[in-house]
Amino acid sequence: MSSPTQVLDIEALPASRPITPSVNEEKKALPSDRRHSMDDEEEEDEDEDGYPIGKTGYSIEQQATHWDSKWGALGKVFAFLIRHGCEARGIQPVALQDREKVTPLSYLIQTTLFATLNANILTISAGVLGPELFNLPLKSCVATILVFNAIAVLPVAYFATFGPKLGLRQMVLSRYTFGRWPNLVPAVLNVCTAVGFLSLTSILGGQLLSLASGGTLSWSLGIVLVGLIGILPSFLGLRAIHLYSLSILPISLIIHIAIVGLSAPSLAYVSEGERVMNATTTAGSVLGFGSTIIGFAATYASFASDFTTYLPPNTSAPILASCVWIGLFAPLVLLQILGAAFYLVAMALPSWDQALEANGVAGLVAAAVGSGAGGKCLLVLSALIVTGNGSCTVYSIGLSAQAAAPWLMLIPRYFLALLVTFVYVPIALALSSHFSSYLSNFLYILSYWISLYVAPLAWENILFRNPITVGQGGTYDLTGWSDKKKLPIGYAAIASWVVGVPAVTAGISQLWWVGWAAARIEGGKGDIGFILGFSACSLVFIPARYIERRYIGR
Repeated sequence: MSSPTQVLDIEALPASRPITPSVNEEKKALPSDRRHSMDDEEEEDEDEDGYPIGKTGYSIEQQATHWDSKWGALGKVFAFLIRHGCEARGIQPVALQDREKVTPLSYLIQTTLFATLNANILTISAGVLGPELFNLPLKSCVATILVFNAIAVLPVAYFATFGPKLGLRQMVLSRYTFGRWPNLVPAVLNVCTAVGFLSLTSILGGQLLSLASGGTLSWSLGIVLVGLIGILPSFLGLRAIHLYSLSILPISLIIHIAIVGLSAPSLAYVSEGERVMNATTTAGSVLGFGSTIIGFAATYASFASDFTTYLPPNTSAPILASCVWIGLFAPLVLLQILGAAFYLVAMALPSWDQALEANGVAGLVAAAVGSGAGGKCLLVLSALIVTGNGSCTVYSIGLSAQAAAPWLMLIPRYFLALLVTFVYVPIALALSSHFSSYLSNFLYILSYWISLYVAPLAWENILFRNPITVGQGGTYDLTGWSDKKKLPIGYAAIASWVVGVPAVTAGISQLWWVGWAAARIEGGKGDIGFILGFSACSLVFIPARYIERRYIGR
């Protein structure tokens, strides 16, 4: 077992280094009535490098053995699923012996996973908002999409690198910044975020299936089908999700190339659409659309490391961050630009405008591909590829739910995938008739809270835990991942939110609220809630965290 002063430089750790269990494991074993509890005061063993080992749930065989001894026949079913590939591990840290060896394929599948999150019609719908809500011409939409996406995905790429370094899920990683109990707030907000995204993707998928069937399949049934298809990869676990993403991304690429090809003659009407709607560029409209883009892209920061925890500590952080950044940035930019162009065409072509009015963004895509057999096939495939986003999001929401409600750790992760699906599908059915207004308001709200999450977590690791070292004498003591006595109390994070929330409200520009700062920008049309929230949160958190560490020591 590591000595109290031993620190591991994780960048220098060999990928294939064997992990030897601590010789003190049996000495530290807890009584049977407490060994598998979630008591915060429970002590945990660690290996010679400072990584926790031995507790039920850390290794695959330990998980299977644990369930095999509980719940009778049902427990044996759980154990069988675990031993045959279903991932049961929830938010417990991923031990080194359960990590994969890093290869070029490891980086590729991270790129394809994050690309699959956005290579679908939901991203097109976000681009539509540029000219629809903010009256921007295509050139201004393109510039705004490029700049704001490039910035928004930076924290996602950065946080993804902590999965290999620490083996911590995203909402467990943030406990080391927010504290054990204050971290429940971002965990709950992240659950709401994930449910919102799941609802949006399933609504669009259901609409596409309905349009492809000529109306014989209802929106409601289409939504249910999309939800059910997305269950399987998330039920099996992260490895299945990686394979699923790797498989459907090339299909998505072919589909969208075909959509652009079929719609190419109509895209010549973009300039006419700008003239019809008298599109203009103002600072307020650019900031408003930019905030929407941030709300769409930056929210992936709240579950970035969920998908990278099985990589070993010697994974190259710059390469991994670059892969995640490219995987997010490329489809976001290309499909949001396509969405903006499609809306402008609809302003010039009555047939497209009627399709948009009748069936929203799904109708717009249907108008672009035509009503022939080829077009219907593209609509069906477009509906199916949204399940790539859905399976990833279902996977993460189960982890965030365990962080928000620790008693859910008593349930195997794969069954949480079923529970999540049974929750979000009814919500999607209820919201399907108000998609456009729900989308714009939802994305704005996301950009507000995520600014208050990203700022403390980023500064914590840049200023106070850099370089990252593991062990009781390092910057991260992984045995304390659920121990409130080893985690920060969270005074600095609380203080930053106390100041950050009013700052956000001052910068909001919505129909339901215009803050005093936003009101000073071109008649109150410039939404700067994210910018003010991030800035205020940063200014308070940095000195407050220094004081917290100085006088409390953690």
